[in-house]
Amino acid sequence: MDDDQPNTVLIQIEISDDDTSNQQSQDMSETTNQEPPDSPEQYNHPCLDLLDEGRRRDYIDICVPLYRASLVGDWEAVEEILSINGEFRADLLGYAITEDDNDTLLHLAVYSQSIKFVENIVNRMTDEQLVLQDNDGQTALHRVAAVGNVDMARVMVERCPQMLTIRDSDDDLPIYMAAFNGKHNMVAYLYGEYKSMEGNDWRDQDIYTVFLQCIEADLFGTFLVSL
Repeated sequence: MDDDQPNTVLIQIEISDDDTSNQQSQDMSETTNQEPPDSPEQYNHPCLDLLDEGRRRDYIDICVPLYRASLVGDWEAVEEILSINGEFRADLLGYAITEDDNDTLLHLAVYSQSIKFVENIVNRMTDEQLVLQDNDGQTALHRVAAVGNVDMARVMVERCPQMLTIRDSDDDLPIYMAAFNGKHNMVAYLYGEYKSMEGNDWRDQDIYTVFLQCIEADLFGTFLVSL
């Protein structure tokens, strides 16, 4: 499902009284303005072996064909590459195949607009491979959230709900990428997933940040504020 038609989404913010409201706004504003920690070692990057200068032949024979297949959603081509490289075919979907961004095949597959292609890849990947992050700390769910393909996002989330909780290098969740890029239906879908979550994975700061971004992007017709 592409993001062609906007939805009206109700975002609920609970406020107990004026003092609490002012304190919450101040606290969230201070937290939002803090710089995210600069610690790239915390990210779960894909294997970079195929990008090594000493393996240019492997890069040409494996990474380039996978990249081309990802752009057009050619699953048969992917299967052929996996079968040829049988000695590490189970690990190959966890390798970076681009030099600039360290994208995995799944990161790039979202641009094919082929839901079946993405589904095939997701079904072949391990949970550890699904949560791999690129150079910006983004998973494939961050990417698809920005693109706005809800059906692709649903395939990923149903297979690996943990993807909802992973933050990029700016400390942003996938829902923020949807709001930032003006993807109405994607925000509606992801918000439904986040508001049912417990614990610290969906924080007041996240609600506040997404709320402001939605206002800035003029995404919603209605906001529900419970006083």
